[in-house]
Amino acid sequence: MSDMNGIGPLVDLGEVQRRQKEKEQVPSYSVGSPDLALQVGLQLNNGQLSFRDALDKAAILLDQDGFTIEEVKHCGFAGMGQQGEAVFQIVVRVSDTETPY
Repeated sequence: MSDMNGIGPLVDLGEVQRRQKEKEQVPSYSVGSPDLALQVGLQLNNGQLSFRDALDKAAILLDQDGFTIEEVKHCGFAGMGQQGEAVFQIVVRVSDTETPY
């Protein structure tokens, strides 16, 4: 959604309200410190694989979902994606940074 002036995206207040109502319906629980596995794709940096960049991208994605990486268990090159991006398989132990519902 655009603000019509080209300044940037607007916050969809209806979507925020819908998500808040959805959260209020979830019973209280604790995530603990689970291990999560995810794949991330990155454009090659000067043709070089960057495990650090892969871990940084995983940290950003998990942070957007309310998690913090506590420990990296595995980070491996999984192959090349269809658009030529490097795909990494990452396994991390996380902690929950969101307040309980």
